[in-house]
Amino acid sequence: MKKDPNLRRKAEAMIRSKTAPKQKLPNEEVGKLSHELQVYQTQLEMQNEELRKAQVQIEESRQKYVRLYDFAPVGYFTIGEKGLILEVNLTGATMLGLERGVLMKKHLTSFMRREEQDIYYRHRERAFETKKREACELTFKKNDNVQFCARLESIAVRDSEGDFKQLHTIISDITQWKQVQEKLRNLSQAVEQSPSIVIITDINGNIEYVNNKFSQLTGYTSQEVIGKNPRILKSGTITPDVYEDLWKTIAKGGEWEGEFHNKKKDGELYWEHAHILPIKNSMKMTSHYLGVKEDITERKRFEVQLIFLADHDPLTNLYNRRRFHEELGRCLVQSKRYHTTGALLFLDLDNFKYYNDTYGHLKGDELLVKLAGVLKNNIRETDTLARLGGDEFAIILPFAGAEEAQSISQHILGIVREYIPLLENKSLCLTASIGIVLFPEYGSDIDTLLSYADRAMYKAKQQGRNKVCLFSNADKMLLESQQNWDTSMRDALAQNKFVLYLQPIIDISKKILYGYEVLLRMVGEKGEHILPKDFFPLAEQFGHIHSIDRWVICRAIQLIAEYALDRRRLQVTVNVSGKAFTDSELLPMIKEELTRSGINQQYLVFEITESAIIENFTEANNFINTLKEIGCRFALDDFGVGFSTFSYLKHLPVDYLKIDGSFISDLSCNSVDQHLVKAMVEVASGLKKQTIAEFVKNAEVLRLLRTLGVDYAQGYYISAPSVTSEAINQEVKIQYA
Repeated sequence: MKKDPNLRRKAEAMIRSKTAPKQKLPNEEVGKLSHELQVYQTQLEMQNEELRKAQVQIEESRQKYVRLYDFAPVGYFTIGEKGLILEVNLTGATMLGLERGVLMKKHLTSFMRREEQDIYYRHRERAFETKKREACELTFKKNDNVQFCARLESIAVRDSEGDFKQLHTIISDITQWKQVQEKLRNLSQAVEQSPSIVIITDINGNIEYVNNKFSQLTGYTSQEVIGKNPRILKSGTITPDVYEDLWKTIAKGGEWEGEFHNKKKDGELYWEHAHILPIKNSMKMTSHYLGVKEDITERKRFEVQLIFLADHDPLTNLYNRRRFHEELGRCLVQSKRYHTTGALLFLDLDNFKYYNDTYGHLKGDELLVKLAGVLKNNIRETDTLARLGGDEFAIILPFAGAEEAQSISQHILGIVREYIPLLENKSLCLTASIGIVLFPEYGSDIDTLLSYADRAMYKAKQQGRNKVCLFSNADKMLLESQQNWDTSMRDALAQNKFVLYLQPIIDISKKILYGYEVLLRMVGEKGEHILPKDFFPLAEQFGHIHSIDRWVICRAIQLIAEYALDRRRLQVTVNVSGKAFTDSELLPMIKEELTRSGINQQYLVFEITESAIIENFTEANNFINTLKEIGCRFALDDFGVGFSTFSYLKHLPVDYLKIDGSFISDLSCNSVDQHLVKAMVEVASGLKKQTIAEFVKNAEVLRLLRTLGVDYAQGYYISAPSVTSEAINQEVKIQYA
């Protein structure tokens, strides 16, 4: 035993505390020896106790180390020279999904993806070569084929023989970290590639981050703005109270939303919509501010354009109809308040449709734009000019009387004529017609004045165009009369106040009744029957003609069925207006009514004028062919008045040519009419069509018609028109030599 003075002193003290006071032994040497033995024995006991405590501490330390080793958050592996697993902690075994005993002597590469094993081999080589810690990232595959991402850190260590043939490898599962990194990367890319501007500032508003969109829009790089305040973008057009409201809102933890008119690096101004909000830290304290902004410059320009277009004509940039109404209303209010006068002008180009059709709509638009400029430069600053649509312009002349309004209008007609040389065709005569109405003389109602001005303008056209017409009291009375007609026609349609008259048509050669022509009458307020010539033009003007056409045709079909005229082989001829061809609802209605009535369609004849056919030849031809296909027949009315019709006859599938009454009424005493009628009969015969003569006044005319070869006739000599019931029951007497 190694001598230890301290240990000896402790042993002697322990002996003294356990024994009685020392007695003198008979043999002093023996006593000393006994004492030494006791001391030595005590020292041994004390050393054994210390050794036992040391062993307990060592065991506790070992257990602690084992726990730390086995339950560490990473896997500890000792890998042999050939890649075999020599040692592994519990965490490492759990990572790979096998017990430690099973893992021993397995190759670590057997748990790696095949395509990544080369990465591991290079990692091993570097660790052995450098003798330093080396790292790499690999994908491991557990025993149940579940994969996880891992980070390997390896360092070469000596084996039992002192050679560097082993690796101590730490494996960390970084799957979640990788996922977080991927999310952060995606988030970063999303922010960088976002179409919105993203700015992050510190608590004082100094910029810490801007995305790529910010640089693209403003022209500032991130290096140029980091650490600076966004006020570098200020344009000076936003009032300070906007910024005060912004800081007051976000300082309280709220979110602010608004618009800024900012300035780019090159000085160009732009608009942005901003959404600014605070970013809170873990202590719920504001640490940063986030700004998400959108470039709305184009939207702002579009809004301005929309506001402009709401008031202006997009072609000429003049006021449009809506804004003109507002200006006229304002002018009328001032006129009434200050007892002043004014004039409203309506200008419409003459023959503009011809110019448009001849040279194309593009040239027509160019003409309107140039004309708008000329008009604008030739009116007073106090006047208001607008394009109401098409080639129709309107001008408000405040404080103007009749004489001044007419003078200005004549001046406008002059500049329109002077404008002609600007056209490509020097010979084309483009003029205008202007209607004038004075206010408040003829009212202070916008719609009424517009109607009066429009009426005056059309009167100027009727007087030969290139004229100025001032609306008068006579025009007002006529217009009121027409409006009364409009009301009467509306009432007649609503209350079924129309009556059908029938006029017999005879077969001249056979001297028998051939059929009837249906003639329309409107019942007046006093019960009188009004002829179509008195209301048809107004029916077209006020848009009632389609309804009247439908009523007449429908009632005629019902009449055929009611009196069985088809079974009596009597033709019924119905007049249709020239507007019938443009009525999309008429053909389906006729077909439906024919099906419902069940009449024989060949006894229904539609009578149309040659002027209507010429004006709408394509639509008329389609109308005729459609009804011919189901058996109806057609008569061409007023034949011979317009000789241009002859060129269409061979293409029109009409059955009858109704010779105009102007050739028949004086036939007995006019040889020219006789020659013309004869020619018409020959033309009809050559085209295999039959002829009908109207306005037969006496027996001599009827005799001549038979001599000239006319097939059918009607007129007052044969029978005057009468109401349906009378005409059906009337016996027609046919007498001629």
